[in-house]
Amino acid sequence: MDDKIRYQLRSSEETAAAEQFLLKSQGTGRAADRAGTACSRELQRRTGNPVLGREAMVTTIHRRDMTCSVCGHVTETMVIGSTNQFGASDLDFRPPEMMRSTIHYWLHECPSCGCCAVDLTKLDPRVADVVRRPAFRAMREGLAKLSDSARKFRTATFIAAELGDHAGASLRALHEAWVHDDEGDLIRARAVRLDAVDFLQQVHRGGLRVYPEI
Repeated sequence: MDDKIRYQLRSSEETAAAEQFLLKSQGTGRAADRAGTACSRELQRRTGNPVLGREAMVTTIHRRDMTCSVCGHVTETMVIGSTNQFGASDLDFRPPEMMRSTIHYWLHECPSCGCCAVDLTKLDPRVADVVRRPAFRAMREGLAKLSDSARKFRTATFIAAELGDHAGASLRALHEAWVHDDEGDLIRARAVRLDAVDFLQQVHRGGLRVYPEI
């Protein structure tokens, strides 16, 4: 399956058809397979978009050992094998389910040096210098009250900002806001959204874009 296949529903009727498809695909055995196949064909007819089969309507997570490029520590992490998006994104671009619920696996943290990244084995060579600075350690010491996911995004935001990657810092700050949204911490969510805006303004002042391909 090509996990790049994406589609969006464009009306309430299409959404209802999608929900029916999901409900019928929850069972097991040949009867459920037939129901899911028939419903997926109907959804594709209504939307005109490619519809993934019931085997694709899941998120897969698997274990992977990562060697930190900064300190060499090997840690076992949980990485996303596959997922999907079903529906439209939020107004702040947060993806719909099931990708929405994978946010806790978007970044990985080295328990030794505290570096956080999408892939600890592939880092900008300058990251090591950032992580070894006293300012990085001081920042990490102030994150005790944050959840694991929020801490990872806050750390990644700091690293990106120190490298002058304001576009990356803006995105990571926004991702942290989504975590706080889920936790019901509206005060922190608002605060880091304002941080994301500040970084975004620096991007625009530099004549750059967060999404260069757009």
